Amino acid sequence: MNAILKITDASGRSWEVNLLPDTIYNIGRAKENDIVLNDRRVSRRHAHLVAEASSCKIIDGYLENGEIQRSVNRVFVNNVPQFEKTLEQGDRIIIGESNL
Repeated sequence: MNAILKITDASGRSWEVNLLPDTIYNIGRAKENDIVLNDRRVSRRHAHLVAEASSCKIIDGYLENGEIQRSVNRVFVNNVPQFEKTLEQGDRIIIGESNL
């Protein structure tokens, strides 16, 4: 899989991330995340993106003690709230006021 995630956070900063297969990307406001969003509506640890050999999926929340802790402000894919969603090319992810 050769996927590129295009990101624009709430501050207007834009960048791209080349997604590597078999990699989990943590997304949130905290600096220790793989994808850091400068957005007051994003939780410190908001979501994670799982890149696999032939697909990617977004999961709302983060793992803590083996359980997923859901974010307060949710994750939206194509304007629909999602807990977990396998992504298709062109899908629009909204986390807080940030677009991916």
